[in-house]
Amino acid sequence: MAAAVSKFMSFAFDPIYHWVAFTILLFFLIAFHRNSSFKVITCFMIYMGTVVLTPFPASLVSFLEERYQPVLSPPEKGAIVILSGGTVEFNTRTGQYSWYGRDDRILEPLRIWVRSKSLFIISGKEMSTEGSPIYLSETESMGKLAQEFGVPKEQIVLERDARSTRENARNVKRILEEKGITDFYLVTSAFHMERAMQSFHDLNLRPTAFPVDYLVTGRSMEAVPSMGTKNIQFFRLAMHEYIGLIYYKVLEMLA
Repeated sequence: MAAAVSKFMSFAFDPIYHWVAFTILLFFLIAFHRNSSFKVITCFMIYMGTVVLTPFPASLVSFLEERYQPVLSPPEKGAIVILSGGTVEFNTRTGQYSWYGRDDRILEPLRIWVRSKSLFIISGKEMSTEGSPIYLSETESMGKLAQEFGVPKEQIVLERDARSTRENARNVKRILEEKGITDFYLVTSAFHMERAMQSFHDLNLRPTAFPVDYLVTGRSMEAVPSMGTKNIQFFRLAMHEYIGLIYYKVLEMLA
């Protein structure tokens, strides 16, 4: 259920689909309610202008990223839990990795492991490569990369079934209980950390947040785009997270 809602949110809060819906609505209004078309056009242009031409979407992402501070000198913990999601896939034909812009999700945990030698737990199910004869799943690809960087195979646990953040938390909790581990790092993108921590807290788990993959926070204003397609990406990410937070709160209240 959570995975289906997550997929719906990806479409419902995407400005590109809003533009398509607006175009259809505009044709309808011109044909049947011409007097209302000017008001609709004005409101929509204000909305699109705010999304595309202002720093507002970047501010939404920055607020999420600043909820948890980066860990500059990480102490040793019992485990490092990594949530996969748009990170890397291994191509078995070329023998090479394909990176998707969130490589901090695996590289930073490897830096922690070098110092702590903690249990390495990778959680997530990549639907796009499921059953592919060419690509390993993202979770398997991250596990393979970890081994190549020196993490022993017996120290790597791959959780391949989670399709949402709540399922990540539920499945990881079972692994941690089996291993008798209570203190661990939770690694995910900084903009996603608030929702991830909420999901783990709902199950009475108390991880140490280790946010990575910063898109806005800590970057100079010149390096953060203030208009164009990047803004649309920021807006989509932010809305997905904010609505997801509300949805998870509602589920917790109803439980």
